[in-house]
Amino acid sequence: MDYSWYISPQEYNQAKKNGICRSTLEDRIRQRGWSKRKAINKPVRGYETWPKEIIEALKENNISFGTFTSRIYALGWDRKKAATTPVRKKRHKHKNTITQEEFNRYSKLAQENGIHANTFKSRVQQLGWSMEEASTIPTRSRKISEGGI
Repeated sequence: MDYSWYISPQEYNQAKKNGICRSTLEDRIRQRGWSKRKAINKPVRGYETWPKEIIEALKENNISFGTFTSRIYALGWDRKKAATTPVRKKRHKHKNTITQEEFNRYSKLAQENGIHANTFKSRVQQLGWSMEEASTIPTRSRKISEGGI
């Protein structure tokens, strides 16, 4: 019988000494199919495994560790660029706050112009369009003309 999924108390202890928690060890062996040797000895990718210079750069540039790692693993940035490029500040789409009454008036105008309420709302809130543009510029048709593509 194959007992490769079984983890002995000694293996748990060795992993713990290496900074690997019980659930991570179990996941590596039972779900990911790692060898026990690799699962017990490979450090967990995390904050404490990065060089001090990187951690200091993150603190100096006010970059969260999550942002740093996603820049590397998801976007493919090099470590230096990921640790030193400032985080973009969220832009405020609306320069002036608008009243609910004004929003409702433009929303009604959008519906009269055949613009769906969700389209109007996303144009204003996500795309930063003015209320007038969002409620009057027609949406593009998805129909393909009879003459072909």
